[in-house]
Amino acid sequence: MNSTSDNAFVSLLDRVKDDTGYGMLMFYAFAAAVLLISGSIAALAFVTEWWMLAAVVAVHMTITAVVTYIVFHAFDVPSPADAEDAARGAATA
Repeated sequence: MNSTSDNAFVSLLDRVKDDTGYGMLMFYAFAAAVLLISGSIAALAFVTEWWMLAAVVAVHMTITAVVTYIVFHAFDVPSPADAEDAARGAATA
């Protein structure tokens, strides 16, 4: 392999490593949220009482708040690539 393909391979590995932290947490949170909200709506279809609508809305609001918190928290966490770029910039300055 030449150096150009080596650099491309290392760059690909860096992107794959980035999918381990909050990226995967957000993926699992979104997947779980879709399943829980869909399940609560299905339960609403089976239980045809008005009180069930309040429970479904409460589940939806809670899950929305949790997913929103995870997304905002993920924006606050610097990625490893940002730390490496900052260290490289400090070394050259």
